[in-house]
Amino acid sequence: AFYPNFFAWFDNGTWNMFEEAGIPMDGLMRDYNGFGFPLVDAHASFHNAPRPRDRLVLHSQVESWTRKTVKIAHRVMRDDTLIAEGHEIRVWTVRDPDDPDKLRAEPVPPDHPLLRCDQVVLTPHAADQTPEGVELLNQGAVDNVIAFLQGRPINNVAA
Repeated sequence: AFYPNFFAWFDNGTWNMFEEAGIPMDGLMRDYNGFGFPLVDAHASFHNAPRPRDRLVLHSQVESWTRKTVKIAHRVMRDDTLIAEGHEIRVWTVRDPDDPDKLRAEPVPPDHPLLRCDQVVLTPHAADQTPEGVELLNQGAVDNVIAFLQGRPINNVAA
Protein backbone atom coordinates (compact mmCIF):
# COMPACT_ATOMS: atom_id res chain seq x y z
CA ALA A 1 0.00 0.00 0.00
CA PHE A 2 1.22 3.47 -0.86
CA TYR A 3 2.05 5.07 2.51
CA PRO A 4 0.01 8.29 2.02
CA ASN A 5 -3.07 6.08 1.78
CA PHE A 6 -2.70 5.31 5.49
CA PHE A 7 -3.27 8.98 6.33
CA ALA A 8 -6.36 9.08 4.12
CA TRP A 9 -7.61 5.93 5.87
CA PHE A 10 -6.93 7.50 9.29
CA ASP A 11 -8.95 10.57 8.26
CA ASN A 12 -11.86 8.41 7.05
CA GLY A 13 -11.64 6.34 10.22
CA THR A 14 -12.02 9.46 12.36
CA TRP A 15 -15.17 10.66 10.59
CA ASN A 16 -16.65 7.15 10.43
CA MET A 17 -16.01 6.71 14.15
CA PHE A 18 -17.96 9.88 14.95
CA GLU A 19 -20.77 8.88 12.56
CA GLU A 20 -21.01 5.40 14.13
CA ALA A 21 -21.27 7.03 17.56
CA GLY A 22 -24.27 9.01 16.30
CA ILE A 23 -22.36 12.27 16.12
CA PRO A 24 -22.26 13.54 12.53
CA MET A 25 -19.77 16.36 12.20
CA ASP A 26 -21.91 18.49 9.90
CA GLY A 27 -24.63 18.74 12.57
CA LEU A 28 -22.12 19.50 15.31
CA MET A 29 -20.56 22.30 13.34
CA ARG A 30 -23.97 23.79 12.59
CA ASP A 31 -25.39 23.40 16.09
CA TYR A 32 -22.29 24.55 17.97
CA ASN A 33 -21.07 27.33 15.68
CA GLY A 34 -17.97 25.23 15.13
CA PHE A 35 -15.88 24.94 12.08
CA GLY A 36 -14.94 21.41 13.06
CA PHE A 37 -11.83 19.53 14.07
CA PRO A 38 -8.98 20.57 11.74
CA LEU A 39 -5.95 18.34 11.80
CA VAL A 40 -2.93 19.86 13.57
CA ASP A 41 -0.72 16.77 13.85
CA ALA A 42 -0.55 13.33 12.25
CA HIS A 43 1.86 10.47 12.80
CA ALA A 44 2.25 6.93 11.51
CA SER A 45 4.60 4.04 12.24
CA PHE A 46 4.80 1.15 9.83
CA HIS A 47 5.46 -2.28 11.33
CA ASN A 48 4.74 -4.86 8.61
CA ALA A 49 4.29 -4.53 4.89
CA PRO A 50 0.86 -5.28 3.50
CA ARG A 51 0.71 -7.62 0.53
CA PRO A 52 -1.45 -7.31 -2.58
CA ARG A 53 -5.01 -8.47 -1.91
CA ASP A 54 -4.56 -8.29 1.88
CA ARG A 55 -7.73 -7.47 3.77
CA LEU A 56 -6.73 -4.69 6.14
CA VAL A 57 -8.93 -3.54 9.00
CA LEU A 58 -8.68 -0.08 10.56
CA HIS A 59 -9.41 0.36 14.27
CA SER A 60 -9.91 3.97 15.41
CA GLN A 61 -10.60 5.26 18.90
CA VAL A 62 -10.43 8.44 20.93
CA GLU A 63 -7.21 8.20 22.89
CA SER A 64 -7.38 11.43 24.87
CA TRP A 65 -9.03 14.81 25.22
CA THR A 66 -7.79 18.17 26.36
CA ARG A 67 -9.93 21.28 26.63
CA LYS A 68 -9.47 22.08 22.92
CA THR A 69 -8.06 18.97 21.27
CA VAL A 70 -8.85 15.33 20.66
CA LYS A 71 -6.22 12.66 19.93
CA ILE A 72 -7.47 9.75 17.84
CA ALA A 73 -5.44 6.54 17.71
CA HIS A 74 -5.52 4.28 14.66
CA ARG A 75 -4.30 0.71 14.15
CA VAL A 76 -4.25 -1.04 10.78
CA MET A 77 -4.39 -4.81 11.15
CA ARG A 78 -4.14 -7.83 8.87
CA ASP A 79 -5.80 -10.51 11.00
CA ASP A 80 -3.66 -10.43 14.19
CA THR A 81 -0.70 -8.68 12.54
CA LEU A 82 -0.14 -4.98 13.17
CA ILE A 83 0.61 -3.33 9.84
CA ALA A 84 0.68 0.30 10.93
CA GLU A 85 -0.41 2.52 13.78
CA GLY A 86 -0.72 6.22 14.12
CA HIS A 87 -2.62 9.11 15.55
CA GLU A 88 -4.22 12.38 14.64
CA ILE A 89 -4.56 15.41 16.86
CA ARG A 90 -7.47 17.66 15.99
CA VAL A 91 -8.50 20.96 17.51
CA TRP A 92 -12.06 22.24 18.03
CA THR A 93 -12.39 25.51 16.15
CA VAL A 94 -14.98 28.21 15.60
CA ARG A 95 -15.03 31.09 13.16
CA ASP A 96 -13.50 34.21 14.62
CA PRO A 97 -16.43 36.63 15.18
CA ASP A 98 -14.19 39.59 14.32
CA ASP A 99 -12.96 38.03 11.09
CA PRO A 100 -15.10 35.17 9.66
CA ASP A 101 -12.25 34.18 7.32
CA LYS A 102 -10.16 33.12 10.34
CA LEU A 103 -10.53 30.22 12.75
CA ARG A 104 -10.01 30.25 16.48
CA ALA A 105 -9.38 27.30 18.79
CA GLU A 106 -11.82 27.15 21.68
CA PRO A 107 -12.66 24.67 24.39
CA VAL A 108 -15.12 22.00 23.34
CA PRO A 109 -18.53 23.30 24.57
CA PRO A 110 -19.53 21.59 27.85
CA ASP A 111 -22.89 20.46 26.40
CA HIS A 112 -21.25 19.07 23.26
CA PRO A 113 -22.58 15.58 22.38
CA LEU A 114 -19.06 14.17 22.15
CA LEU A 115 -18.66 14.77 25.85
CA ARG A 116 -21.85 12.83 26.64
CA CYS A 117 -20.85 9.64 24.82
CA ASP A 118 -20.63 6.55 26.98
CA GLN A 119 -17.35 5.75 25.25
CA VAL A 120 -15.72 9.09 26.14
CA VAL A 121 -14.09 9.65 29.51
CA LEU A 122 -12.49 13.02 30.16
CA THR A 123 -9.55 13.17 32.52
CA PRO A 124 -6.99 15.82 33.30
CA HIS A 125 -4.10 15.81 30.84
CA ALA A 126 -1.75 14.41 33.51
CA ALA A 127 -4.27 11.95 34.95
CA ASP A 128 -1.57 9.43 35.86
CA GLN A 129 0.27 11.89 38.07
CA THR A 130 -1.20 10.82 41.38
CA PRO A 131 1.23 10.73 44.32
CA GLU A 132 1.12 6.92 44.18
CA GLY A 133 1.75 6.89 40.42
CA VAL A 134 4.72 9.27 40.70
CA GLU A 135 6.22 7.17 43.49
CA LEU A 136 5.78 3.99 41.45
CA LEU A 137 7.42 5.58 38.38
CA ASN A 138 10.29 6.94 40.47
CA GLN A 139 10.91 3.58 42.14
CA GLY A 140 10.80 1.82 38.77
CA ALA A 141 13.40 4.24 37.37
CA VAL A 142 15.68 3.70 40.38
CA ASP A 143 15.28 -0.09 40.10
CA ASN A 144 16.14 0.03 36.37
CA VAL A 145 19.28 2.13 36.93
CA ILE A 146 20.53 -0.11 39.75
CA ALA A 147 19.85 -3.26 37.74
CA PHE A 148 21.66 -1.78 34.71
CA LEU A 149 24.70 -0.87 36.80
CA GLN A 150 24.74 -4.42 38.15
CA GLY A 151 24.68 -5.81 34.60
CA ARG A 152 21.12 -7.11 34.67
CA PRO A 153 18.84 -4.59 32.90
CA ILE A 154 15.15 -5.08 33.69
CA ASN A 155 13.53 -3.42 30.68
CA ASN A 156 15.01 -4.51 27.36
CA VAL A 157 13.73 -3.36 24.00
CA ALA A 158 13.87 -6.03 21.33
CA ALA A 159 13.67 -5.17 17.65
